[in-house]
Amino acid sequence: MSKKIILISIFTLFVNYTFSQTTTTTTSKHFSSDGQYYNGTVRGLSLYMKSLETDDNDLYKVLEPEFLKIKQKRNIALGVGITAYSIGLGLGAYGLNKNINSPNFDEGIGAMVASPIFILGGLLASFIITPNKQDYLNFINIHNKNSLNRKLQFNIGYIPTDINNNNNYCFNFTYKF
Repeated sequence: MSKKIILISIFTLFVNYTFSQTTTTTTSKHFSSDGQYYNGTVRGLSLYMKSLETDDNDLYKVLEPEFLKIKQKRNIALGVGITAYSIGLGLGAYGLNKNINSPNFDEGIGAMVASPIFILGGLLASFIITPNKQDYLNFINIHNKNSLNRKLQFNIGYIPTDINNNNNYCFNFTYKF
């Protein structure tokens, strides 16, 4: 009985720790063009593409295939991560249920061992598939080759707090291509 309680406690702590990991920090990479700043993620690129669609439709049409590749990579990474995470949690719950109802405390161990393997494997696969810096740099290079007057910059650092007076109070690197 005490082994079952310990096992339930460990599983509960693992699940609690897993679900409590949220990120609330601001991103340190961003794009800038003509004094406008966009988050350095797919969401930031989406906002930039929406502004391009109305301002420069020709450039939008040139960049759309590259943007859709980045967006597709992100969606596949999310799908793989969520699916593996769900399977891992399901296996853990199944194994725990089998283990609790087992008189010998030996059923369901395989599912419980496979649970964190699925979760970690899914997170690793998701991390590998997620769009990386090179994908964003390719997008910027295509953008800047096809735009004569509107250059896009990839910045590493925090977005300047006083944009109107050109005062940058935070550490910031800018790459111009």
